[in-house]
Amino acid sequence: MTDHTLIAPQDITIGPDVYHILAPEVPPTRPPPSPAWTMMPPAASIVMDDGCVVAVLAGELQLDGAPMGSTSFVDLVVKDAAGKIWHRSTAPGLPADSWWGWTGASWSWTGGPDPRPVTPPVVTPPVVTPPVTTSPKDRALAFFAGIRGKSWVLAQQVHDSMFERDMDVSAGLHPAMLTADLYMDFQPYSSASIPALRAHAAANGLVAVSAIGLPNPVSGGNALDQSGVSAVQITTPGTAQYAAFVALADRVAAGLKPLDDLGIPVFHRALHEADMAGGFWWSVGGTPGSGMFTTAQYVALYGIYAARLRAALKHVIMCWSTNGNRVDHYPPTCDIVGFDAYTSAPAGYGAHYDALVAKAPGKPIWMCEFGSGSWQHGDRAFDCQTLIDAIRSRMPAISLVNAWSDDPGHTGWAWGSYANTSVLTRAPVLGLGQTPLG
Repeated sequence: MTDHTLIAPQDITIGPDVYHILAPEVPPTRPPPSPAWTMMPPAASIVMDDGCVVAVLAGELQLDGAPMGSTSFVDLVVKDAAGKIWHRSTAPGLPADSWWGWTGASWSWTGGPDPRPVTPPVVTPPVVTPPVTTSPKDRALAFFAGIRGKSWVLAQQVHDSMFERDMDVSAGLHPAMLTADLYMDFQPYSSASIPALRAHAAANGLVAVSAIGLPNPVSGGNALDQSGVSAVQITTPGTAQYAAFVALADRVAAGLKPLDDLGIPVFHRALHEADMAGGFWWSVGGTPGSGMFTTAQYVALYGIYAARLRAALKHVIMCWSTNGNRVDHYPPTCDIVGFDAYTSAPAGYGAHYDALVAKAPGKPIWMCEFGSGSWQHGDRAFDCQTLIDAIRSRMPAISLVNAWSDDPGHTGWAWGSYANTSVLTRAPVLGLGQTPLG
């Protein structure tokens, strides 16, 4: 009895011979069989796609019953696209990849290569994920969102005429943010602090430039002069008051542009404390404000101003603050909300803080101005731990506190004026070099 090895997962007996039929072996570089390529199935014969029958009988291949020669070492039979039948042999002494093609009445040994076409491997190009590119503004807002409830940034307001003094008072504390104003103390426009802010940004610091003393665009008086302003006229495009207000916004934007051109995110606050009794020209009418704007008109005014600055600057971040009295005039077009507090008992602003959180959910919340004592003068005995405890226990989402300047007539507000300032040099307070935005 002759022992044959073919290609099916079973043994079959044909006459005196036992055929050990093995599963077909497809090289990994070859494609799966297509209709034009037929491999021997787990049986002794196969019907090709043109109806021809190839059979393994008594140690030879047969085509439609006609002998095709002794092929007892066959392990694979295929037919190419032209209809030619091939078999691969594993006979001793032959190369591992020996192919025989049936031409008429005989087999011709090619010695290789495999007659089946090699389909080039499908190369899937790597998925290149472009780097996440975010603007300085987006990175800054993401940073403040990330520290919410964990830490807060130490900021110091500086006065143009007293810049060095403000910094000397807080020597050793190294505020992370310096804030300046283009109309400090309702004085004429000045951008004298911009170079110092640029240097602070270069030292990995944050910078803010406000315009809290924004002059009356109609009368030319200071921010406290309400004369001539019409809430309807100034918020209506095409009017002289609207044009004057837009021109004022453009001048502010021009003052911020040297920082913006360097890619520095600039935090900007204007039209602040509209709820302050006594009132600015933009104040909201009704108790306790005394201005002529309705809440809707004020929101429109702020929106016009914010849109104008954003049109001129790529990296401006619009901040808005109250005087701690009301929040119904909140403008949704701002990026950051806050309040101004001059007190030695900051926890007393907790209810107002709650109202802001409810009014502007998710937005960063700052103490945009802080001074101990009162709005008239500071309390040099104020313990900085009192502020830290008030934020931790009553206002946890606060992410920045800006100490007001020791400006003329209002000494005792800069950070260095207080007691126990060493607590401002460690967590949860973030100083210069501890913010990833500079």
